[in-house]
Amino acid sequence: ANTQNIPDTAQIVFVASTTADADSSTITADTPVVADGATASFIVVTARDANGNLIEGASVELFNPTGNAVLNQPGGVTGSDGRATGSLLSTLTGPRVVKASINGAVDLVDSVTVVFTPGTVASFEWTVITPSRVAGQFARATLTAKDTQGNVVTDYLGIVDLSTSSTGVGDGVVQWADADASGTINNGSGDQATYQFALGDIGAADLRVTDTKAETIQLFAQAGAASGTSSNIFITHSLADTIAVVTGDGQSATVNTAVGISPRVRVVDEYGNPVAGETV
Repeated sequence: ANTQNIPDTAQIVFVASTTADADSSTITADTPVVADGATASFIVVTARDANGNLIEGASVELFNPTGNAVLNQPGGVTGSDGRATGSLLSTLTGPRVVKASINGAVDLVDSVTVVFTPGTVASFEWTVITPSRVAGQFARATLTAKDTQGNVVTDYLGIVDLSTSSTGVGDGVVQWADADASGTINNGSGDQATYQFALGDIGAADLRVTDTKAETIQLFAQAGAASGTSSNIFITHSLADTIAVVTGDGQSATVNTAVGISPRVRVVDEYGNPVAGETV
């Protein structure tokens, strides 16, 4: 009779289940990222079965219920490492939630939050709060630092050069103050000043400016290549204060005889601005 040896061992290969587990599977993301529309947060989903084994060949779909972002789905299926990678981009700051589903049937318990942050300052925006003021009164305006996408640069700490379009001459015509801002303002010569942003400003500083000349002005801000110009601020004269002789002063004449040059006067406020409509 023929005899045959029977091996006393056998190899058994255990394979992962093809059914993903909502608790064991994970999702991770890069955060924070800059909200410039080009810098991506990579979203990585790892598919695992109920025993934690990696699942190859599973399809993954990502969801962004918060919106305001571009979500790129993973290409293909999970590899031998159980992973599939997508990406998320945005031009708006703030948090975005991303969720995932595996094989169109298993929604992961975990989700991930990607925080988009502002880029570097690219411009300044003025918001004029008091567009009409009397000479010598404070006009309020908020100076906001913004990135290329128009997001407020909340951590901006730069020094900004301030000036105006005033035609006033000499120091004291235009003066700046920091009002409720958290930073520091320093007046320079003429209408010049600097403002140092502080963390408490959160990218927006409430400033004040006085102009003793009746005129229409704009406010300017500059820091490197970043700049900004405000809308018009209309400065009107203050109350009548003094009668000033314009022509005909210092003349003499015989009683009941007209002087050679008819006197001409002007009513002005305390800053020398003409005041119309006053009876002299």
